[in-house]
Amino acid sequence: MKTKYFKSVIGCSLILVTIASAGAYAYNYRSDVGVKLTNSIKDYLKEDGDLNNGSKKQEIMKLQDKVGKLDEIPMINLPKGIRGIKSETSVNQSLRDLIIEYYQIPEEYYETTRYYYNYVDLNKDGVNEIFVVVMGPYTSGTGGSSALWVVENGGKLHVNQDFKLVHTPVVISDTVTNGARELIVPYYGGGVEDQYSIMTCSDGAYTRVSDGTKVKTLESVTGDAIIANDIIAEVEAGNMGLNLLSK
Repeated sequence: MKTKYFKSVIGCSLILVTIASAGAYAYNYRSDVGVKLTNSIKDYLKEDGDLNNGSKKQEIMKLQDKVGKLDEIPMINLPKGIRGIKSETSVNQSLRDLIIEYYQIPEEYYETTRYYYNYVDLNKDGVNEIFVVVMGPYTSGTGGSSALWVVENGGKLHVNQDFKLVHTPVVISDTVTNGARELIVPYYGGGVEDQYSIMTCSDGAYTRVSDGTKVKTLESVTGDAIIANDIIAEVEAGNMGLNLLSK
């Protein structure tokens, strides 16, 4: 029987297929709420001149609460022993430029290409790296999305390794093999049976998702799950995360 965790990540693959239309809906939804809030405040000040009393106060508070909730979507359910971490929300211009250059993404796909990233230390050298999953019609398919393990060298970001068939969240296991923490991702889609793929590192590179050790559950796993956002719920609430046009 699938866990709630697995049901959540399976749903994420459906988002990838319709991300363009969902993005338009989410953007319009959020903008519409914001416009209503701004207009309500303007009308209220015109009528009453004071936001502490009057007939419009309740309407304004409801709209403010609605906007606020767009950013308060909880993480997906995770098995005991795995700590969830949401993706970063700040635009990383250098990372964005690297993604465009590495995948040669055409400009017409900038708006529909989303990137979710976290700072990590996979090789336990005490230096932050970046793991980023790139979602959209140009970098994703039914089997998953593209991802990059990014390192900094000489003040510039470089791709240390790329991945395909990646679903979120990405579990960074407490188990260390050959000096690096193991990676575990949901593995499904394209006719593949629902399971997880455990990737180990050797000579500075991880095994491919398709070649990883397959397991049915994460019951005995401990570690950190990055990009543990409930992406489906966020999209439905109007929060589409960062795209390649984000400033």
